[in-house]
Amino acid sequence: MNAPGPLQRALLAALKNSISALPTFFYFVLIACFGLSSALAFLDPEGRLMSGALGWVAAILALAGFGVAAIEAIVAGKSVDKPFEQGFNDDLSGVVAALGAFSRLCPAPDSDVLAETAVMVLLAGSEENGLRGSTVFSKTVLRTAVEFFGIEGVFLVNADSVSGGRLKAASAEHNFTGGLRGGDPAFGMAATAFLRGRRLGQAEADEHLTRDEQALCLLPQDAGFGYAIDYDGLALAACTDMTAFCASPGFNGKLRAFSVVSVAEGSGPIPQPRDYHQPSDTWSTLFLASEPQNYATVLSLSLALSDLAAEIDRGGFDKL
Repeated sequence: MNAPGPLQRALLAALKNSISALPTFFYFVLIACFGLSSALAFLDPEGRLMSGALGWVAAILALAGFGVAAIEAIVAGKSVDKPFEQGFNDDLSGVVAALGAFSRLCPAPDSDVLAETAVMVLLAGSEENGLRGSTVFSKTVLRTAVEFFGIEGVFLVNADSVSGGRLKAASAEHNFTGGLRGGDPAFGMAATAFLRGRRLGQAEADEHLTRDEQALCLLPQDAGFGYAIDYDGLALAACTDMTAFCASPGFNGKLRAFSVVSVAEGSGPIPQPRDYHQPSDTWSTLFLASEPQNYATVLSLSLALSDLAAEIDRGGFDKL
């Protein structure tokens, strides 16, 4: 089978992720028009109700609805035929980055690395099945934390597919219907600027990363290094658990939260992580010797997250 061209990839990605010019609601409208037109064809075979311009409009909507339904069926059929995808980038990489940061912040049970901050690592399940885990977390634990500490006292970083490519931070994303969900952009920009500043000396960088990995994942800063994480003011094209985190009343645009994802070079018209939803997203690819950035970005993000948590504990973002 030939690989799809750029236009095909853009169309299929837009349909599969419910974004761009055809959000999910529009799909339903088109399919409903197709169903209505089909019913009228049986109920009004002589076309008395659908004559003239109204008939042309109904015909165009019917064809559009049929086309959307056919493409969705093709996409669904191809997904069924695909083999099981292991998901080491999407999203074991995010799990490793979060747990790595947690272990660095808590080296011992009696550690006082964070004197004023409680840290929680969430490993949300069923993200690909309706954001179910993150939805429950948002309605229960996250809502309770915001009510207790205030929305300015709760900070959240969502790490999703962070292996390889270039790390990108974004405050907002498109949800299933094409709408925007996300955190306070002021925090996302301030946090990214902090991480890109000098955070590591040469000795500490050498302790965690090889020199080749440093060149890929760190930014030279004043005889030391910052983290190579770019802030993107545009919303992510597809939704992650961030959509569920910010769906609760009062959270959207106000919760101090942002997402970090990796973007692979040459991933097409809609930027995507490495091996996105592909059978090649395997353990061996995560540790591929010829692509050292695949694991180096995960390790560097774990260091960045622990540095960010320490800065939060010091009150570095209290005046946003």
